[in-house]
Amino acid sequence: RLIDTHTLNLVEFSQDVTIPPYAILSHRWTEEVVYTEYLQPLPETKSKLGYLKIEAACRQARHDGIRYLWVDTCCIKQGDPADVAENIMSMYAYYQNAEVCYAYLVDVKSRYRHDVFGILDDHTPSGPLGQGSEWFHRGWTLQELIAPRTVVFFNKDWQYLTDKHNMRDDIYQVTSIPPTILVGTQSIQDVDFLTRMSWSVSRNTTKKQDLAYCLQGLLGVVLEPDYNEPHTASFNRLGKALLDANPD
Repeated sequence: RLIDTHTLNLVEFSQDVTIPPYAILSHRWTEEVVYTEYLQPLPETKSKLGYLKIEAACRQARHDGIRYLWVDTCCIKQGDPADVAENIMSMYAYYQNAEVCYAYLVDVKSRYRHDVFGILDDHTPSGPLGQGSEWFHRGWTLQELIAPRTVVFFNKDWQYLTDKHNMRDDIYQVTSIPPTILVGTQSIQDVDFLTRMSWSVSRNTTKKQDLAYCLQGLLGVVLEPDYNEPHTASFNRLGKALLDANPD
């Protein structure tokens, strides 16, 4: 299920067809438009920040010559537990197979490096140092940073900021993810499981269970989400899945 960036319509693809090239959006949820709203958007729907964000991402994809776009808010049927589960278990692959990932930093208004990363440089205006974008401290954005070949960052006004290759050292300073992983010269499979898990320690998710579910792709396991279970049970299942997949 992808958005046609020319018509803004959702397009369903059956499992037996080759998925066309697509871009993918990484963002923080705010005033979003979900699947049912997006199918037949009302005027008030089109004025929501979430819809305007999708329009802007489609414009960027068209500019990049990419016909399709995947956005979690409207490409997943949020009210359908089976659809949510299927997409969560496949999400690492979605980002890994995308032509490009657009990381939209809604809390970054300028193009200053210190506003993006919270890092002081020669061009930093006088005044207190910012904390950098919250995007670098969310659970789901960990895999959205690592999995895609190309991640391009945009500020609130969709001005180009940088990409993960060019700023790999700054990203390492903020996230502890080695530059070799960020640029793809080292496979994530070469990094031990505890180190991979450590990258998520300072990150947060709205639902506590997601702290476990967002790691499954990075750890190479499949974990069906269950939001009725305590988050401790989610981590126990993650550990069991990891042991089952790596018995030695």
